[in-house]
Amino acid sequence: MPPTQRWLFIGDSITAAHRSDQEPLGRGYVHLLHCLLRAQHPELPIVIENAGQSGHTVRDLKRRWSADVIARRPDQLIVSVGINDVWRAFEPGREDQAVPLSEYVETLTTLVAQAKASRPMSALLLTPFLIEPSPHDPFRQAVLERVAAVRDVGEQLGVPVVSLQEKFDAALAHRPPAEWSDDRVHVTLEGHMLIALATLEALERSGPGLHAGTVL
Repeated sequence: MPPTQRWLFIGDSITAAHRSDQEPLGRGYVHLLHCLLRAQHPELPIVIENAGQSGHTVRDLKRRWSADVIARRPDQLIVSVGINDVWRAFEPGREDQAVPLSEYVETLTTLVAQAKASRPMSALLLTPFLIEPSPHDPFRQAVLERVAAVRDVGEQLGVPVVSLQEKFDAALAHRPPAEWSDDRVHVTLEGHMLIALATLEALERSGPGLHAGTVL
């Protein structure tokens, strides 16, 4: 039997998905991905941990990175952060909490590089997304800047990137926004399944303990 692999997911409320002591994996894509793995491949020795925190930006990840990532020594790290960094700029009274694009890029690059330098591990970046089909929406335009930034960070560090915005845009071509989210940010269970499948597909291609064709 291959050695046990530890997969660590870190991010904001989309990752946390109401995780608690009773539901440590939450009720979203992390839990769904765990279920898919267990159902299809119970023989794979993979332990999944959810370190998502509601409301967090890349600044918050920086503050807790040592304890929540470096100290846990994951074999596979999955990072999903950025929507709150942008959202704050569109929330009256919270504009000062928005994270400028340059700071977002610098911090995300530093954190992922630190994790990879701390021990041999694989990493995967998930882009932020907005359930908004209009190309003229200013919130969407700001999110797309972060999407491009995550791709650049991934290319710089040699880390695979999953463009969730592209996945949801394709889904929106067939089903209306209300079926995916009621606030454009937090997704329905169907939306979480879309994220789980896209993430698992990427991990199948690049993650430890999986090989192409074994999961999906």
